[in-house]
Amino acid sequence: MHIYDEIDIIEDFQKKFGLRQSVRRACDLLVSYIGGLQKPLPEIAAQGFNVAIKCKEGSALPDEVETARMQIVNSLREWGAYYSQYPIEHMVSFILGCYRDLAHERGLASYDYDFPYEFVSASLERIDTFESNHELFRKLLKEYFPLYTKSGATPA
Repeated sequence: MHIYDEIDIIEDFQKKFGLRQSVRRACDLLVSYIGGLQKPLPEIAAQGFNVAIKCKEGSALPDEVETARMQIVNSLREWGAYYSQYPIEHMVSFILGCYRDLAHERGLASYDYDFPYEFVSASLERIDTFESNHELFRKLLKEYFPLYTKSGATPA
């Protein structure tokens, strides 16, 4: 099966557990995936990525998240970067933006229903231009988006 077809599991998960849980897991999945790649991140992406790891762990402060995101955004602006340039820097800033929105009660109000699926799919495509490890991605996808738990509760 093609990796992009496997991402459909996110839509099934979202039907059971909702948008907020799906966005959270999409961010956590992408942080784990980027963290498992071998190629070192460029400096500005690495700084933001360290904050994304803290978000995943639940220890980042809201101001810290937005500061890290804006440092990347400002650097991209200084470089005159187009969307197709600096893919990993863009991805880290997008992940930080999602974590920022998750921290606010109404932060996801403008998110479309299919956002988690589209976000992960587009992110994988962008990250693949930096480095690709679909075997790792498949493993993490199943870990972060399980459809069944023994108790029927939201997966931990």
